[in-house]
Amino acid sequence: CYDPSTEIPFAPTPSPTVTATSGSTPTVSKETTGPPTIARTGPWTDVNTNCVQNTGMAWSVESQSVINVCVDVCTVITRSYEGKTLVATHMEKEHRDCLDEDE
Repeated sequence: CYDPSTEIPFAPTPSPTVTATSGSTPTVSKETTGPPTIARTGPWTDVNTNCVQNTGMAWSVESQSVINVCVDVCTVITRSYEGKTLVATHMEKEHRDCLDEDE
């Protein structure tokens, strides 16, 4: 039979604590869940490239026939930061013939 008076009350887990004593290095309680986050300082850039392969048929003047074509269309986004602050964004599109599987 269930008796709520026999339950142990829930105690929340305390937050991590840092304790320093004279002449020793600071210690962190064992409740710490991961390493400290290191913030970026100074200027840095993040470049993201996303490509889509487009295939189809097209008329070739050279061979006077319909041929299979393949073009990779890519969007390149470059973001420039100063510390945590975004200071510039540049986007450009590129396209190139698809590489043959043999290359």
